[in-house]
Amino acid sequence: MRVGITTIAKMLNLSPSTVSRVINGKGNFSEETRKKVMDAVKEMNYIPNSIARKLQQKETKLIGVIIPDITETFFASVIKGIEEVLSEKGYNIFLCNTNENADKERKYVDLLYENRVDGIIVATVRNNIASDDILFNGNIPFIFIDNTPNEGNQFNSVTTDNFLAGKMAADYLISKGHTKIAAIMGKQDETTGRKRFEGFLKGLEENSISKDESLYKFCDFKEASGCRAMEELIEQKGFTAVFIASSKMVYGALWAVKKAGLVVPDDISIIGFDIIDKYQVISPGITSVIQLEDEIGKSSAKLLIEKIKNKEDKLYHQLYMEPKIIERESVKNIM
Repeated sequence: MRVGITTIAKMLNLSPSTVSRVINGKGNFSEETRKKVMDAVKEMNYIPNSIARKLQQKETKLIGVIIPDITETFFASVIKGIEEVLSEKGYNIFLCNTNENADKERKYVDLLYENRVDGIIVATVRNNIASDDILFNGNIPFIFIDNTPNEGNQFNSVTTDNFLAGKMAADYLISKGHTKIAAIMGKQDETTGRKRFEGFLKGLEENSISKDESLYKFCDFKEASGCRAMEELIEQKGFTAVFIASSKMVYGALWAVKKAGLVVPDDISIIGFDIIDKYQVISPGITSVIQLEDEIGKSSAKLLIEKIKNKEDKLYHQLYMEPKIIERESVKNIM
């Protein structure tokens, strides 16, 4: 059982305020009282309640970070960037993993409010958040990262320019001579998935390439659905290249290609998303659109601190980070 100041005070027949003053080294007390209290603290393994102390100062130095999937390398890198900035400013992270469950996300928001965090960074899985939700109606500053609600713009956010990312992928494949281009895309009710697909279609349009709806598969960003989508495309045929809009779907699609006895890029060219492959263990290396995860983390933390320090600032800031392409061997030049 955790020992508190009140317990020590009763044991020593002192007031809680006197014990508190001794422990915190503030106010007047005798050397005899100081020794008596500190001996009791040592004997009873008293641990100061830092949260209670921070609440008295009207801050906790805690930041809630809510993510949908802790196993995603993207979120691991984002959290690293967040933590780097926050630790420099004296903040600690309260990390919550929702497993892409909207109800868990709501519960975590409530929990963070109960723990009086100073701010919240959330990669939401809720595509429509009511205007009376505690996030919008509460008094704790928050920042959206990765995905954002579909409706309205009354929030602060730091995300990849997903429209540009999709367009860059299409433009790259077209620059290598591909015109029969398939796509394995994420959920279209999420801003990330929808914007990547919209950008992809814009790239086709600007290069006068007609859409072929039969070549577009929509999945849940996971390996299994990426594998099924690629199996369907291989059975259909009629394409030379495919844009796969998440790393896990890329891994699933590669498994389908291998099972079919096909070879990348000789049989199918692939441009992926977020395949960093730092040690280049995937062969051939996958050309990929890359998000600046670390910068997303750092920028969201910096923006949140600004909002915490200046709560009178009612302006909304929506930052879009420009992606880049890492070129490897998975796209065949057929020009």
